[in-house]
Amino acid sequence: MEYARLGKAGLKVSKIILGAMSYGTPDWQGWVLNEEQSLPLLEHAYKVGLNTWDTVGFLLSLNLYKSPT
Repeated sequence: MEYARLGKAGLKVSKIILGAMSYGTPDWQGWVLNEEQSLPLLEHAYKVGLNTWDTVGFLLSLNLYKSPT
């Protein structure tokens, strides 16, 4: 896995980022994978070196994120 340094903090992040919007509960959307289905995929991503997760879907589900109008 290739990594990059993030900003002045120098945090090391994987160049490939896993989008996590489809992991959680199908109660929110029918196409979302439940925990039992998601964990093997997340575990594999971690084992191959992914250390960066895009969780904006979680924020959308909480209505904390408002898209620009």
